[in-house]
Amino acid sequence: MSAATASNTETLYVFLVGEGVDVWRPVDAVPLGDGRYRLPDNPDPQDEQWEFAGGSTVMAERRELADGIRLVAVAPAAPARPKEAPG
Repeated sequence: MSAATASNTETLYVFLVGEGVDVWRPVDAVPLGDGRYRLPDNPDPQDEQWEFAGGSTVMAERRELADGIRLVAVAPAAPARPKEAPG
């Protein structure tokens, strides 16, 4: 990942499904505004099942996890509204 790409991401935690205990995967997500983030592709979908598909857009909020308050993916994001043309 280039430095420019890395600087345009934020660490977002995604819940791992089927682990038996609560496990959160930190990922580098792209902020899209209004609490929406684009997740990276899941590098190993056979090994980890993320709550939300890799590459999808999710809503995120700060929540308390075992190691502190973290930004976590909480729901699929609705598509962005198109901007209205000036009129």
